[in-house]
Amino acid sequence: MTTTVLIIDDSEAVRHRIGRILQQHHIFERFLYGGDGLEGFRILRQESVDLVLCDLDMPGIDGYKFLRMVQSDPAQRAVPVIILTGHEDIDSKVKGLGAGASDYLTKVFNDLELIARVKVHLHNKLLQDELRRKNEELARIARIDGLTGVANRRYLMEQLEVEFQRCLRYGHPFALMMLDLDHFKSVNDTHGHHAGDAVLATVAQVISTTLRTHDVFGRYGGEEFAAFLPETDKEDAVGVAERCRAAVADTPVHVGETTLRVTASMGLAAVTDAKLHQLTELVRMADGALYTAKRDGRNRLVPVFP
Repeated sequence: MTTTVLIIDDSEAVRHRIGRILQQHHIFERFLYGGDGLEGFRILRQESVDLVLCDLDMPGIDGYKFLRMVQSDPAQRAVPVIILTGHEDIDSKVKGLGAGASDYLTKVFNDLELIARVKVHLHNKLLQDELRRKNEELARIARIDGLTGVANRRYLMEQLEVEFQRCLRYGHPFALMMLDLDHFKSVNDTHGHHAGDAVLATVAQVISTTLRTHDVFGRYGGEEFAAFLPETDKEDAVGVAERCRAAVADTPVHVGETTLRVTASMGLAAVTDAKLHQLTELVRMADGALYTAKRDGRNRLVPVFP
C-alpha cells in the first residue's frame, strides 16, 4: 500500500526540508506539496492522503482556516494533521489542537522528534483505515447471501419494508415477485449439491441482470427468490416478471461437462392503489400466486391484482 504525505507551508524551503527528512527515513512513497491552506485543501480532496504537515502562519488561508475546512468535510476528518508553528506560546498550540489538529511541532524541531511524531500518527491512521475496511466488509457480509452474492433474507426484508412503505406513502404502484426453482431437489439428488449451488448462483445472476437498477432483489430462502418492483404498474410488472422467467429458462447452467436446464415458477402481486397496509399481506398474495403456478404446471407466471 502506498503511503502519502501532504506538506503545506508558504516557504518552499521549509516544505522541501521536511520532505527530505521524511524521504531519508522511507516513511512515505508519495510527497505532495501546497503553498497555502487553500491549495493544500484542494490537493487533500483530490488525492488519497495519509498524513498532513501544515504551517499555522500563512497568507490567505492559514493553518487554522485549513483545519476548519478539513473538519467541515466528513471525508477528510480522519486524516491526521500535524501543525507546524514558529510560536512557542501555548495559546497558538491549544488553538490549533482545538481546531482539529492531531499534534503540533515548533518549526525549530529535532529531526528525530519529527519522525517519531509522524510515525505515531501514520500508524494510528493506517490502523483506523484497516479497521474501517474490516467493518465495511463485515457489514457487506451481513447483507449478502454468501452463495449467490445477492441480498440475504434479512437484508432483503428490510429493503422490501422500506420500499413498500415509501410506495404506500406516495400512492405509487408497486409489485412483489416471488420465484421458486422447479424440481430443484432433483438437481441436488441427481447431480449433487455442488450442481445445486451452481444453479442457484447462475439464476441469481440472471435475474439480477434482467431486473432494473431500482428493483430490490434477494434470496428469500432455499431455492426461492423475491424482487420488489417499485414505481411499476400491473402491465409493466408482468413484463418484468415474464422477462425474468424466460431468462432463467433460456440460460444453461454448466457443471463440469454437464449442462443443466432449469425453469422457475413465479407469483406476482401487483398493486396500483393503497389497498394493502402490511408487507406480510403482499408476501402472502405473491406466495399464493407462486403456489398456483407450481400447481398448474410450473415454468409459468401467475399474477394477482388485489
